[in-house]
Amino acid sequence: MHETMRLEETPPRGMRRHSAALAFDVNALEAELALLIDRYGVPVRAEITDLRGKYGDQCGDRIRVSRYIADTRNALDTVRHEYAHAVADRKHGSKDGHGRLWKKLAAEMGARPSSRGRGMLVNVPLREPQCLRCRRRYLPLARVPRRARCPGCGHRKITWTAIVGVRFQHSKP
Repeated sequence: MHETMRLEETPPRGMRRHSAALAFDVNALEAELALLIDRYGVPVRAEITDLRGKYGDQCGDRIRVSRYIADTRNALDTVRHEYAHAVADRKHGSKDGHGRLWKKLAAEMGARPSSRGRGMLVNVPLREPQCLRCRRRYLPLARVPRRARCPGCGHRKITWTAIVGVRFQHSKP
């Protein structure tokens, strides 16, 4: 049996750390990941991190889960989803993303075999752009683009005000 996986929490980059607690049960995620590792035999490192625009990702032996997931059900689905990628990649050598093997593994693990999460991400640090010339405000973004122009007047001088908000993840029906 493998030792119990501990999810490490990495602080958000570029902004002050939020006082809001995680909206999901970390112990449930650790227990689920330990069961998956015992069953499939692919050890992974897991961490809760500052993913603002997606639920999670996987690269090699690392799984990352967004700290902004709104509930335990979606967080568990994300762990299963990303672990299915790890098994497909590391055990079977598949680089096919959301292909047939991954869909089979994800369904077997209890994850929705879909490439998009459901629900919302909460307490996401967003930045609201405002043009310094025409003073127009635009919808907040999770990431600030390197080169930004005002869509109204074309000016390049834009201020970015930090706000905390809800970011919805759209899912296919």
